[in-house]
Amino acid sequence: MKQKVYQIPIPRRKKPKVSFYKPHATSIVETFVGEINGLPASDLEERSARSIAKLGGSYEFRVPFVAGRNLPGEAELDFMVDYNGVYQPAQVDGGFSHKAAAQKAEDAVKDAVIDAILGDGYLPVVRIPGDKLQTQADSDQTWREVLNA
Repeated sequence: MKQKVYQIPIPRRKKPKVSFYKPHATSIVETFVGEINGLPASDLEERSARSIAKLGGSYEFRVPFVAGRNLPGEAELDFMVDYNGVYQPAQVDGGFSHKAAAQKAEDAVKDAVIDAILGDGYLPVVRIPGDKLQTQADSDQTWREVLNA
């Protein structure tokens, strides 16, 4: 006796319509690529880079510093800004990660290492809190104040 094969129809799901938001030229939409000069960057760092460029300054991003022989410490500087021949080292602090006392103490040590390595001829490291960089306009104003522009 031959067995009968039953086929149960399975309804296919329809593909959802996907529509991508395309900002108009008149809308204010901030876009981030997540990197500066090929190095990973936060939104705060990208805003800062744009602000420095708007002000006519140049910068080096993510500058590594290693303390000299027999000295402890190494640190990475977010920005070394050259503005009108004045070099301003700067760290951009995210709002959530630099509030604890232990983190502030570690930041102070890193700043001291960078200041010691740089020596005379450079301004001391300035720390810019993330809450002053929440919008591009805020960032522009903050960097204007930091660089005395």
